[in-house]
Amino acid sequence: MGNSKYKNGIILIAIYYGFLGLFFGVIADVPDRALILLVFLVLFPLAAFLGVFLGGYLLSPLFLFIHKNILGRKMVYDIEDKDKGQKFGKTWRGIFPALMALTFTIGFVFDKSIQNTIMQIFNPSVNTEVDVIMNTFMMLLIAMIFVSTLLFGSIWFLLDSCVVYSNVEKVKDTDQPTETKSVGGYFQTLLKGYAGIGALIAYYTFAIAIMDILSEGKFDIIMFIVAGLFYAPFPILVAIAILPSILLADVLRNQRIEYVKKWAKKFGITE
Repeated sequence: MGNSKYKNGIILIAIYYGFLGLFFGVIADVPDRALILLVFLVLFPLAAFLGVFLGGYLLSPLFLFIHKNILGRKMVYDIEDKDKGQKFGKTWRGIFPALMALTFTIGFVFDKSIQNTIMQIFNPSVNTEVDVIMNTFMMLLIAMIFVSTLLFGSIWFLLDSCVVYSNVEKVKDTDQPTETKSVGGYFQTLLKGYAGIGALIAYYTFAIAIMDILSEGKFDIIMFIVAGLFYAPFPILVAIAILPSILLADVLRNQRIEYVKKWAKKFGITE
């Protein structure tokens, strides 16, 4: 991890922990500051760690099996032999899992039964509607970071293993061009599309709902902006919280590749 290729990632993580620790630990006089620090500094990264590695080791073989035996039955599969590069280009790899986690969170945060359950467990003394929503938002986000990294983690295992498929046999007797694509890339495109579009819809939904509560049902552009400003930093903060797991996964890249190759061989895919 001391390799200079990880320097930018390590600096980002240090800023994340330093800024949030200083802001919520010393500067900001907010209730439940200890819980907020626990969530941002421990539970977010822990959820990402569990998601990335459980997803990678449990779901990547499943996705590979589905692609080869259902989606790509007429395709030819191979594993490219690619050396580990000297540059680390995955610093912001966590941005789409972060967007997906936020989309899932906002999809459930206004559900009264979920709010009541979370409040009874974690913070039964909270009374105001906005505080209930914010507390529910934070607790749900922990679970949704796990879910989103579970999905993306499996895709990253496949991407890093360079499992590819080609339509060479399918187009052999046609005038269609031959294409070679990544199995991981196929699933990543689907997930990124959902995360990107979903995040825009979720942002609008969240901002409108919070504005509606704060302005008592009247449209208020100031409240709309305030709600948006609350939401805006979360994709970046969550992406940085995921970053330690991305760095560790890159350090363990060779072991992960060998794991995927073992399953690929069982499915009839060889180099």
